[in-house]
Amino acid sequence: MKFLTILFAGLAVVFVSSCCSTESRARFISAMNDLKEAHFELQKYGAFTNQFRDARVYTFTNRLTIDGTNYQFEFALFSDEFRERGLLTITTNGILVWIDNKQGFMQLGRQRFFPPGF
Repeated sequence: MKFLTILFAGLAVVFVSSCCSTESRARFISAMNDLKEAHFELQKYGAFTNQFRDARVYTFTNRLTIDGTNYQFEFALFSDEFRERGLLTITTNGILVWIDNKQGFMQLGRQRFFPPGF
């Protein structure tokens, strides 16, 4: 009986932690989609509307050079959830970039879809 109680408690901890991780990833995917939508609106209409539900997208015109590649940013996303961890951005050619407060620059896409901790 004691074994079953410990097993059940362990499974409950795993379930709760996976739900929190899934929720955080879902919010991150939503944030990436908001940035892509703003990028496409700007490309198609020459302007974008900031109608996003959980975050605020703003223009971010910084330039970053890493390993000889220039990244010209177009938008960044402001969210209370990400503020302490880093900044989610998109470049003028549609590349999503995570700028982590501790680990620095990280291009999202082919090899890495989520930054550490998501």
